[in-house]
Amino acid sequence: MSLDYLERAQIIGRNFGISPIALQEVDTKNAPPNPINEAQLFLGQIPKSACVVVLDETGLNIDSMGFSQKIANLRDTGTKNLFFLLGGADGHGQEIKNRADLLISFGKLTWPHKLCRVMAAEQIYRAISIIARTPYHRE
Repeated sequence: MSLDYLERAQIIGRNFGISPIALQEVDTKNAPPNPINEAQLFLGQIPKSACVVVLDETGLNIDSMGFSQKIANLRDTGTKNLFFLLGGADGHGQEIKNRADLLISFGKLTWPHKLCRVMAAEQIYRAISIIARTPYHRE
């Protein structure tokens, strides 16, 4: 399901300077939960010049229009690489939070990891749809 939203976002985003869009997972299934090790795995794959959006319960609770405006502003100011980080069951370590250019929350409720991944993909698609002024988002 999340790939479907990301594929849609990539198709629309091409015409608006937002491309490519890819899902990359960091496999930590065979290791015990350790936010420090997870941070090293994540950060080792991100260029230093990239903008990092961290999904975390302590982040900003933003609406879809505001999220779309942030993505458009990043694009318009020359951001070439934008990474969204979704942590494991124990959340992100402080090193990831320190690297974040933007910390976003999906609210105070606790969500399963796979559902958060779909929610993030849908919001990326929605944001790009808003930028493209398609009828997907209704106010």
